[in-house]
Amino acid sequence: MRDLQKSEKIEKTATLRHDVLSIARESSAAPAATFIHGKTGEVESHPSFCILTNKQVEGSMASARRTWTIGFATIFVILISVWLAYRWYTKYDREYKLLRPGTTKAEVLGRFGKPYEDTKCSFASSWDGQPVAPTSATCVEEFEYSRWLRIGEWDIGFDADGRVVTKVYQSSP
Repeated sequence: MRDLQKSEKIEKTATLRHDVLSIARESSAAPAATFIHGKTGEVESHPSFCILTNKQVEGSMASARRTWTIGFATIFVILISVWLAYRWYTKYDREYKLLRPGTTKAEVLGRFGKPYEDTKCSFASSWDGQPVAPTSATCVEEFEYSRWLRIGEWDIGFDADGRVVTKVYQSSP
């Protein structure tokens, strides 16, 4: 008798599970979570929970992965942009420090690019504010470089042979 009751209970549980799974498969909307109690075999429904299929879980994981990827890519692009802007902003400072007497005009144009203005020398020959020996060549041409975001100007003077003889940085106080 006991075996008969147990057999009926197993059959009833299997039928309930089959019915629940059939309903879940046929339903187009996400069904409420349905549980079959292990001891009693009663069916319990919890509308606050939702059954997710493997495709739904994989889709949400892919969405999260995509969000993180876009976030990291955005941060990377911002960092590269800031670095490039900094390099552009400080280019004349770096090149000015590397400038040595005797550098050719072609080298200066290669490092600094086209000057903002190309004029006759307007300053007494000096190197970073220090007077140059009177025996050195005199300045005949001057390149002026400036940045529109900076207050200051880099002036590079050349002798008659096209070699650097003066360099001056002017900044407004």
